[in-house]
Amino acid sequence: ECQGQRINTARDPDHRASIAQKFKATYASLGLSADDVSKLLRVTPRTLHNWNSGRHDIPYSAYKLLRVLVRHELPGDEWAGWHFPRGKL
Repeated sequence: ECQGQRINTARDPDHRASIAQKFKATYASLGLSADDVSKLLRVTPRTLHNWNSGRHDIPYSAYKLLRVLVRHELPGDEWAGWHFPRGKL
């Protein structure tokens, strides 16, 4: 690596595989199947397969939504103290 240059991790297959594994673990921790997630995110099963395999980048919004569901709280300082007990705000 030359000084001042950054490695593009989005093109690194190992990095993409790592992100895909975290994504799958996130929805598995919610008890969701791949079919459930594709319906929740309104994508085709093929798109979800491509994300899970690391073939395509997972959109930040998809990953973030699953993280919000796992933590049952909203991100950002303006939502501090708000959460989803029993699935309700």
